[in-house]
Amino acid sequence: MAEYIALSNSMRELIPIKHLVAEVTDAFKVPRDKLTKVVQVWEDNEGCLILANMKPPQLTPRSKHYAVKYHWLKEQLVPGEIEIKKIHTLQ
Repeated sequence: MAEYIALSNSMRELIPIKHLVAEVTDAFKVPRDKLTKVVQVWEDNEGCLILANMKPPQLTPRSKHYAVKYHWLKEQLVPGEIEIKKIHTLQ
């Protein structure tokens, strides 16, 4: 649960920065290709990855008791904009 909460809190800080970068690049007409629009978030906890990548109405029997504010990040994972990827702990 601690990993999921940390991921949710980091996404709360990441998303406004992502929107700010998009606005600045649009204002100065800086070209952005598909790769520069995608934000990659790396996570090493397998359970956190599974829970974060579930569609918003889906929950596990344990995760349904987590506070709603932590499930907020699921709605923010727009395909092609934010990706949560696996990284091994030893790296």
